[in-house]
Amino acid sequence: MKICSACDLLKSMSAFYFDKRALDGHTSECTVCRNAMNKKWREKNPHKMKEIRRAWQIRNPHKTNAYTR
Repeated sequence: MKICSACDLLKSMSAFYFDKRALDGHTSECTVCRNAMNKKWREKNPHKMKEIRRAWQIRNPHKTNAYTR
């Protein structure tokens, strides 16, 4: 059991993403809070998301072409 640093609720370890850098091997935020934070960041930074998507498309042209067929 672990307390989420974002919502302060006690949750099971399966409610947290793995993070090998953390002492206990899991993130400090639960998956629900982490997903909400990521969504908020993506909405706040659409230009960065566009850059990230474009870089992925350049690195993975075979996957990009498969999607457009």
